[in-house]
Amino acid sequence: MSTYDSWGRIPKGQQRVYPFRWRYDDIWKSIPHDEEVLPYGMGRSYGDSCLNHGKAIVSMRSLNHLISFDVENGLIRCEAGVSFDELLEVVVPAGWFIPVSPGTKHVTVGGAIANDVHGKNHHRAGTFGSHVESLLLLRSDGSRIVCSREENQPLFFATIGGLGLTGIIVEATFRLRAIKSSFIDSVEVQFQGLEEFFALSDELSESYEYTVSWLDCVSGGDQFGRGIFIAGNHSDDNRPRPRSLRLSAPLDAPEFVLNNYTIKAFNAVYYHKQRAKRLKKTVHYEPFFYPLDGIQNWNRIYGKRGFYQFQCVVPLKGKHEVLGNLLKKI
Repeated sequence: MSTYDSWGRIPKGQQRVYPFRWRYDDIWKSIPHDEEVLPYGMGRSYGDSCLNHGKAIVSMRSLNHLISFDVENGLIRCEAGVSFDELLEVVVPAGWFIPVSPGTKHVTVGGAIANDVHGKNHHRAGTFGSHVESLLLLRSDGSRIVCSREENQPLFFATIGGLGLTGIIVEATFRLRAIKSSFIDSVEVQFQGLEEFFALSDELSESYEYTVSWLDCVSGGDQFGRGIFIAGNHSDDNRPRPRSLRLSAPLDAPEFVLNNYTIKAFNAVYYHKQRAKRLKKTVHYEPFFYPLDGIQNWNRIYGKRGFYQFQCVVPLKGKHEVLGNLLKKI
């Protein structure tokens, strides 16, 4: 038994680990017939969807090879253990980008499909699964099934967002998004309150492919619901610019470091980090898409006890009241 964590480090679980060494490996020969298994990529899920407590996981990171890359049409075929980080090193210099990306590049293609990840362009491009053309799925009976939008269609759509429960994704083919440079033309706008946030959302979602907001979740009074709205488009400008400095959190932070006072202080500094209310700039894609990846092991900031991340979707009708109540509860 080995200890594997999710990124939130809650809960911690012991499981047996079986390595998947190459895509033609008959993995079931090394796994007992009655063993319950779950594929494991890079463990970046916040909850326990990547864990299989007391049972077994199949480590997928050895399946990290590109199989083919149609540079003219932006169609890529790769093994499921390839990370977004590894993909970007190949496709960005060729004028392409991942069609939908979560807030970290340290996820596998298989994990992105199994969780059907969303990104900052959800309102334009949908989820990652919307761009997948086909899959090679290894079933528990040893069969390998090609699934696509035309072939074995029900199994194809059940696997996208299926959390590894339909079988092990061995390889995938998906479409990329064309770009002209590795930079993003971005705008950051301070807002005071939810009314201004929704107005900015309506305005900037029309003209920007990528949108996201940071909200101050702990301040009340006249600072209630304040934040920074961030939007961006792929830039045509390819002039060299320095990348962001990389930091690291080498140790677990003591529990007393995170408290209401320190969080309020941090939020105040973060909100006032820009002097202008609306700031336009051109940045490399890494700090725009993956700001937390610039801090290695940033989950240690929350200490040994770990943390939960809560995500939700609310309908447009009643959005002001719902989000306002959520912030008040927080």
